[in-house]
Amino acid sequence: ASEVQGEAGGGQKKSDMELDWEFDIEGTAGWALSLKLSKVALQLPDEMLGNAMWLARRLQERTVEMDANASAMTFYVLADTAVSSWDPDVVAAQHVNADGLVLYGRASASKTTA
Repeated sequence: ASEVQGEAGGGQKKSDMELDWEFDIEGTAGWALSLKLSKVALQLPDEMLGNAMWLARRLQERTVEMDANASAMTFYVLADTAVSSWDPDVVAAQHVNADGLVLYGRASASKTTA
């Protein structure tokens, strides 16, 4: 089981299976593979940052399990974003030349320009 930080800062145990579902590992890995992405930025709100390393590692593992040629795919965690936690930080993603951006948590439906 993985240690997960809750909103109040207290840790609670969640299984990897629960986290796989919560972060939609299967769907995210499939999306990245279908678009043949090479650098994927993962934007998490502050309350989810305790899962950042687990998330990046699990997505890397799952993409390779689904397609052995995906070993070159890299996942980057965006933290301390300059925009609100529910707006995609396209500028931060561009700093790592990401060709994909996954926003976890609440999201805004407003148009973003880069």
